[in-house]
Amino acid sequence: MQQQVRPSQLQINAFDGNASQLSALAGKWHTWTMQHAPPAILPYLRSLPKADPRDWHDERVGWGLVLPFNPALTPEQSMTAIDAPEPIRELVQRRGTDGGPAPVLRHVPEDGHIGFLRRGAVDLPVNQSLYGVGERAVPRYLLIHAGPDTIPWEAQYALQGSRCVGRLSLEGDQLVNYVNALLDDWGDTSADRHAALVWSADHGIDDITSLMRQSIAVPLVQKLRADDEIGNGTCFLDGSAGEGSATRLARELAERRPGFIVTTSHGMTGPLNDVGTMAAQLGLLVDSDYGLVRPAALLSNWQPDGAIWYAHACCGAGSDA
Repeated sequence: MQQQVRPSQLQINAFDGNASQLSALAGKWHTWTMQHAPPAILPYLRSLPKADPRDWHDERVGWGLVLPFNPALTPEQSMTAIDAPEPIRELVQRRGTDGGPAPVLRHVPEDGHIGFLRRGAVDLPVNQSLYGVGERAVPRYLLIHAGPDTIPWEAQYALQGSRCVGRLSLEGDQLVNYVNALLDDWGDTSADRHAALVWSADHGIDDITSLMRQSIAVPLVQKLRADDEIGNGTCFLDGSAGEGSATRLARELAERRPGFIVTTSHGMTGPLNDVGTMAAQLGLLVDSDYGLVRPAALLSNWQPDGAIWYAHACCGAGSDA
């Protein structure tokens, strides 16, 4: 019978300048290994179900508020909405979990801080942070309460890379009305939750509006018409069929009062030689006749009243400058 030879040294797979790293083993190492052998069957914990990314109530998803950095506050105070208007403070309290308030993070206007948010005394890299409301996490849903002159668009679209980011810059009675409606889930809205309107301007096959109509508007209309809750309540204003005017859009909004609106079109970016006019109409939707969809004309006979409007506009947001 061949005698079993037990090793007397252990070598680690590491390098510190020497050719090898050896260490002598204890004389009874084999006895220790037999006494501490793993069980025949290892117990494993069942994996937890994944969070639904649509459920901001879930602590692994989360909702949070982004406010401007306030040097007058201590790190502990900056984690609250103490310096925000009362409606915002109520919103933070109501959107918290386990009876506590929702997370409050701060935008710091310093070079190199784009993409970071400060929580207390810690700067968190948003795109590299876990989702949720935990101490080192950043909620998936973020609401900025500040105008772009305080928290710039550059910061918003940097956060948008991995988070769902919105902005609320209302003040006074407008802010009170909006937050009250939000907390009531728009319970008394006049918008029809079972109606949807899709409007798609089309400037011909050689223009990007035709591509947006084909790739966004048409497939969405098909899905809405097959939806159990909306179905026949879907209205499609097809620019390729002569239905893409601003006048037609205004009329259908006033008559149907849909709860969901989707538009595809150009966004106005000119005239480049008149900065004042360009700023006043930057991003306004351009209809199939190259006319502008002006908010005042829409609001003369229609109020959104809780409707959700998604505008997919080519060149509709301007630039940093």
